[in-house]
Amino acid sequence: MIGVNLMWDKYGTYLTKKHGYLPAKKMKMGTENEPAAYYADANIWVKEEKWISPEDGYNYQKALANVKLPPILYITGRGDKLLGHPMM
Repeated sequence: MIGVNLMWDKYGTYLTKKHGYLPAKKMKMGTENEPAAYYADANIWVKEEKWISPEDGYNYQKALANVKLPPILYITGRGDKLLGHPMM
């Protein structure tokens, strides 16, 4: 996906290094600016197939395998055209 690979990963990493945070609002990449540590963690989660926390090694994927989840209503931010995939 070009939006994720080029904009979120490459350009987002550049912007985060330049500013010390991801200026998502200014760059129209999201509805909120992201702290650098959060961006780094989220970038890992976007790419990886396994849901393992980079902070503490907790394996969410393994833990969720044993839990029956209720139906979920997914909602996205109206202004998030890059990652939110709004249905309009």
